Amino acid sequence: MRSRYGRVLVTACGAMAATAMVCAAGQRVGGGVEYDIVTGDDADNGAGVYAMFEFDVSPNAAIQIEASYVGGSYSTDAGSDDYRLAGIGAALILSRTYDTWSPYIGAGAADNFNDFGKVDYGDHLSIFWLAGSRLFLNDATSVDLSIRYRGLKPASVDPTIGEIDLNAFVLRAGVVFEL
Repeated sequence: MRSRYGRVLVTACGAMAATAMVCAAGQRVGGGVEYDIVTGDDADNGAGVYAMFEFDVSPNAAIQIEASYVGGSYSTDAGSDDYRLAGIGAALILSRTYDTWSPYIGAGAADNFNDFGKVDYGDHLSIFWLAGSRLFLNDATSVDLSIRYRGLKPASVDPTIGEIDLNAFVLRAGVVFEL
């Protein structure tokens, strides 16, 4: 099961690279770290990494494709263990560019491939909203800081167990490069 996450992330990175080759201008690639502040009682906060590819669809709008990997621990009536989430998603980003920074907002969806160890909660689609800003270091590099709210409550494969609450505020910090 865990090798599936590696295949998912490699496929996502390959899709980002292929998209970069066919898109014309206004492309960015980046990545960084994330910290998930889980708002439910079922799981502890998680930490992980993300990678993204973004291309402009207009001067103030872009499509962002991302892959992320987050780990933490959980405890429910069905048991406790570590969890791992590998997600692939896309978002519409609306931004405004100034001399030294570019604030943005957006919304998107991601498919989360879940591994909860002892309990099988299965994969689940999440919806997220985001806000952030890029601080330009030079013409080709910027620091990206963002916060997201991710709605994610995967249901167990066993109907007697129910769902696990992984709704979270996601704090991200990374670096973005203009292509």
